[in-house]
This record gives sequence, structure tokens and C-alpha cells, in this order.
Amino acid sequence: MPLHIHRSTNPDTLAAEAARLLAEPPADPFALDSIAVHSRGVEQWLAMRIATHNGIFGAATFSRPDDLTAQLAAEALGEPLPATWTAGEILWAMLAELPPLLPALAYVDAEGPSERPLRLVTLAQRLASVFATYGSYRPDLVRAWQTPTPDEPWEAPLWRAVESRLGATHLTGWTDRLRDRPLPAQPGRIVFFTVTTLPPLAMNLLADLAGDQPIHVFALHPSPAAWPRDRPNHPLLSGMATLAHDFRTVACAVPAQHHLLDAAPPERDTLLHALQADLHDDHARPYAPAPTDDSLQLHLATSPLRQVQILRDVLLTLLDDPTLQPRDIVVMTPDVETFAPLVQAVFGDGAPRWGDHGTHPAGFPALPFRLADRGVRSENEAADALLALLELAGSRLEVPDVFAFLARRPVRERFGLSADHLPRIRELLDASGARWGLDAAHRQAEGLPDDDRFTWRFALDRLLLGQALAAPSDVLVLGHAPGCDVESLDDRRALGGLVDALETLFEQVRALSDPRPPADWFRQLGHAADRLLADGERPWQLLQVTSGLDELLRQADASGFAEPIDLRTLRALVGGRFEAQEPGQGFLAGSITVCQLVPLRSIPFRVVCLLGIDDGVFPRTQARPGYDRMALDRRPGD
Repeated sequence: MPLHIHRSTNPDTLAAEAARLLAEPPADPFALDSIAVHSRGVEQWLAMRIATHNGIFGAATFSRPDDLTAQLAAEALGEPLPATWTAGEILWAMLAELPPLLPALAYVDAEGPSERPLRLVTLAQRLASVFATYGSYRPDLVRAWQTPTPDEPWEAPLWRAVESRLGATHLTGWTDRLRDRPLPAQPGRIVFFTVTTLPPLAMNLLADLAGDQPIHVFALHPSPAAWPRDRPNHPLLSGMATLAHDFRTVACAVPAQHHLLDAAPPERDTLLHALQADLHDDHARPYAPAPTDDSLQLHLATSPLRQVQILRDVLLTLLDDPTLQPRDIVVMTPDVETFAPLVQAVFGDGAPRWGDHGTHPAGFPALPFRLADRGVRSENEAADALLALLELAGSRLEVPDVFAFLARRPVRERFGLSADHLPRIRELLDASGARWGLDAAHRQAEGLPDDDRFTWRFALDRLLLGQALAAPSDVLVLGHAPGCDVESLDDRRALGGLVDALETLFEQVRALSDPRPPADWFRQLGHAADRLLADGERPWQLLQVTSGLDELLRQADASGFAEPIDLRTLRALVGGRFEAQEPGQGFLAGSITVCQLVPLRSIPFRVVCLLGIDDGVFPRTQARPGYDRMALDRRPGD
């Protein structure tokens, strides 16, 4: 049986076994091992653990389980396969196929023709996420939808249309083509690490592919005693380990060789160790903790801010232990975006200076931390500025919104302005008379008289006249009263940068107007980013923006979508790309890790803290649409 399933309750044990496996010299010294992990955080941690065990680590490639499965399928078929279906690619195919197949949709037409494009995108986004799961978790539905029938459901023609655009690159399609096609022997090892769930179809596919080529699956499971049982005995296991129990059901249904790597349970000397031992043995036993036992702590607070303040005090007490370092602590929360600004305010600036005894402005020691799992917009100032540009385009261009855009670091640096110039720029804008509107034509398009007073064109003319004339307050020139006596060199520098920034901004806003195909939109956005944003000391931010735009264009090209889309639709599509969270970013930075509480977070830490475990927030209940067939018919492995 070349499919090997290694399981343990401890990720360190799994990492040691993976290191032992990879330490054996391969037949080909230049062969690359293939390792699949679920997040970048696990990738970084595993690479360091293997290097610690073996003294060195290299000649390996990391990928996600879906991507590695696709790679193995392509090698078994002996042909190149496109990338795995993604919700992004399905979204573009949906936008092309939904209108002709379902011309009358109550949800899309509910608020009239003006709202139809935006509501169509919202519906397509939801359908894309649902369809992305069908190809892996509902092979019976996919196969039934391949052949038209008189009484077929509405999803069937839509599925066939999407599949014809993207190709059968979902898991069901691979499985149907790979029957009796085992994977040829590979020079490198194949490892799936810290897996707690895989689709049943993927497990069957790995078992089929593992002909002469061993495939190793390293799986976390909370209890070796509960593994053989249909239902665990411990109330925590039966109530909160559904994912692990489903994986056990799926793993036991495929031909594989199982390896149990667990050591003995911990001694029941603390409340935490007693709980861990009970979970290990799948048996709940009474335990009376000592008065000084603080291994498990529960703190009640009146607000999120108070929770973070209590957490700071607890961590400062724990760090009195000289063997405990900030990197040994993880703080998890169901909503990292809610707690991120609170942690920044209460912990300090996050600089990793624990050994230097840095202090918070309030006087107590600052705690070094790193925020992980935040959205691209939260971490990338260039992406935030690009989305702000899209929000300005099509708006009234009111002064506070435009000033907030100019105050962003990438925009300021692009036009030679510093944070010190902002107060003076604000004074210039106030004195210029600008209120809203680009010019008279913009005012007229908003349904007001063709009058440019108090528009940006009116304000810029006044500012430049004030700079050009010696005594601007005593004259009337070209119908304008020149404003803002600008004399100092620094004021002239601020005015020059302001005028240059505003003229460039308004040029790009004008260009982001009429509907156009995706290729033209993304080309224009790339041009706008180049004109308005500076890379400065953080060139990776602008590179991430251009890479995200290229990815959206690639997805549109893969689906063959070339229809014109309007600005609001573009804003929703680009916002969906840059506002989504990226799990695993910001881990293992040598400081306290503050991250999202998500499944598959399997990196071990000495201290685990949970924030925001409030009623209605945890356990989370994911609302699924009524047309989601997986929600209506749940199966083991979902």
C-alpha cells in the first residue's frame, strides 16, 4: 500500500517523522521533494523544524494540497493541465454565462436596471464559491449534470457552460480521467503535511495515484483512543472535533497503511495537562486543580478594548519567566480586523525590541507583536490607495475624500510631499474655495447648473493666480479672486506637489469612467498606479498590486470573458481581490503572533490566547445560501 497515513496529536512529532523521511538520500540527488501544506505559516514552521532536525533543508517545493493534487494528476495523465478551478476564474465565467442562461433573476432585477450589474456580480461571487466546492465534494451531481435531461435543475446548464469555458480542471474531472492510471515513479518524495481534512474524492484519488510511488499524508488527530470509534466519548471531542472525525472516516475508507506516532499522554499535574490526557484517552475524568494552577484561564471583560488590556497584563506576567520568549506566544481571534487596531494601541508599535526593554507611550513595557492573516488592503498601502482611487472615481470628489487620498503615503511620496506638508495643504485647500465637483461639466452631470464656482478647477485657478501675483488680495483676475499668498520656498514646494497631484488624480478619474472590457480596465488601473503611487522604500507593495491586477486579467482571459463592465462592477471585482484575507501571512516573525482563529492552524506555541470568544461570534455559524446543495445535504468530509 504506497499511500501512508501518519497521525499524531502533536505537530512536532509529525515534523520529526517528516524530517526522518526526508533525511534519507533520494535516488536522484537533484530530485525535488513535493510538500503540500495548507498555509504559509505551516510552510515556514515546517521548513525550520526539518532544518533543525536534519541540520539543513532544501531541494523541496511547497504548494497547496489542491495544486499538488493537480500536479500529480497531470503527471499521471502525461499531459499539462491548467491550474485548479478557483472561485475567481468561475466568477468571470459566471458573469459571461448567467445573463443568457438566466435572463430573468429576481435578485438581480430587484432594484432596477441601474443596480443590475452590481447585483449580478454579487450573485456570481456567491455562486462561484458554491460551484468551486461541487467539483471536489459532489461528484455525483457533477456527473449527473454532464448530460442534458428534460427535467434537469437550473444549475446543470450553467455548470456545463462554465465547464466548457474553463475546462474540466476540477477534482471530479481528474478522477474520471485517471481511473487505472497510477502515478509513475517519481525521483522525489511526496508529502501532505498536517492535514486535518481532505475531500473524500481527493483521498481516493491519492490512493489511486499511489501505484509504485509512495505518498505520505501526515495528519493531526486529537485522540488516538477515539480514532477507531464511530463516535468519541469525550464531550469536547464529540461536540467540537467533527472535522477530525470526518477525516478519520474518509481516511479509513481508502486503502492505506496507517502509522500511529503518538507518545504517552502527559501527566495529569495541571488542569491543562489533565484535559490533554483526557482528550488523548477519549475519557472524561474529574480533576481538582490546585489553587495556584493557572494553566487554563478565563477572563471576562466588558468590551474588546478591555479584553486586550487584560491580555497585555497577563502576558507581561507570563513573560517574567526567563525561558518564555514572545515568539512562543500566539493570540488568536475570530475577527483579527476588529482587534488589530486595539492590539496596536495597547501593545505599542509592535517593534521586536523586547530585549531592549522598549516602553509604551503610557509608561508600561511595550510588547513586540506581529499581525497575521489580515487582508491585502490592511497590510498594503498601495492597494489601499488604489481602492481609494476607485472609490473617488464616479463620486462627487468632495474635499475631505480627496485630501484623505492625497494624505496616503504612496501618493504623497509620488509627488514629493511629506507628512509635514499636510497641514499647509489643508490650509491651501480651505482658502482655495474648493467644495466638490471637478468642473462645471461635472456639476452639470450631477444635475446642477453649469457653474464651476467652488469646484476643483475654480480652486486650482485661484491657487495658481495667488502664486503668480505679487499682491493677490488686491486684484481680480479673469473673474477670480486669487487666493493663498504663497511666499516661502517650502510653501511653493507644497503647492507645486499639490497641483501636480490633483491634476494627475483628476486625469485618472476622468479615464475611469466609461464601461470597457476587463483588459482595458486593468491596463488603465496599472497606468493609474504607475502615475499616482510611489514604490519608495516598499517596492513590494506596488508589485503586489500589479500582480493582483495581472491575476484578475488572467482569470478573465481564462474564462474568455471580454464584455464591457462598468465602474461599480470593476470596483466590486478589484475590492474582492484586495480586501480578502491571506491566511498565514506574518507568522514566526520573532514576536507575539496575533492571527485569525481558523481551522488548520496547527503550529504549536507554548502559550495560546484567545480574544473575542463572544456569544454569537464563536462558535461561528456560517450562513450558506439556500441554493447551496452542500448545506441541504451534509456528508462526512464536507
